[in-house]
Amino acid sequence: MVMKANILHVGVILLSVCAPLQIDAQPRVWVGILLGEGKRGGVRIEGIVPESPASRSALAAGDEVLTVDGVAVHAAKALSMTLGGSPIGKKVTLGVLHEGRPRNVVVTPAARPSDEELIRQRLLGKPAPAFMLPRVGATGEDTLASHRGRPLLIDFWATWCGPCVHSLPELAHLEKQHAGTLDVIGISTEPAATLLSGITEFGIAHPVLSDVTEDVTRAYGIFVLPTMVLVDGAGVVRHVEVGANVEGMAAAVDALLAHP
Repeated sequence: MVMKANILHVGVILLSVCAPLQIDAQPRVWVGILLGEGKRGGVRIEGIVPESPASRSALAAGDEVLTVDGVAVHAAKALSMTLGGSPIGKKVTLGVLHEGRPRNVVVTPAARPSDEELIRQRLLGKPAPAFMLPRVGATGEDTLASHRGRPLLIDFWATWCGPCVHSLPELAHLEKQHAGTLDVIGISTEPAATLLSGITEFGIAHPVLSDVTEDVTRAYGIFVLPTMVLVDGAGVVRHVEVGANVEGMAAAVDALLAHP
């Protein structure tokens, strides 16, 4: 079981919903745009998911969607539901403001990839997004650059996420096995005070970072918890585990250390 922070798969609205990974009887529809609040009464496109239908259209980050096939939309949820109800393969015309000028953009919704496919597609083989986040219960900040030269395992988790908490002992064992050759950190969008309590309650030894703005979590495209990301010494993502499969991550760590 995993915890889904269900970033609308045409958007970025975080919801904490406990649900098992499963294969849908009907394929879900997606476009691949990350949504935010617009300034002109529409819905702002915060980002475009690589290799998505939106990436193959003229849509751009910063555009504001005002209409779908001529019908006005004013909220991310409404836009998500409208696009999600479109038939796969049927072209949809979005009325958008691009750099302040109105234009129509045609996009063709497609069947949505699985959660694992989406996250791995975004990260694998690519430079890990840089970050600078405060350490919980310690002074100073942690950065991606500070781990340069040594593999880094990033555990995206939360104190309210049962599978995340249950995987912590295995993660601690993995860290102990590779002490001195592998860095491990946890990143959560929860406030520092909540995380500090969790560190004490669960006996977490590795550094925990607070991403209250959600900027880093969004940069990594994380919407399922836990998700573990393995970054090599050069800063490139080498493995991703969606869900609490520490055993799978351990195998990837062994392989990376054997052939860095």
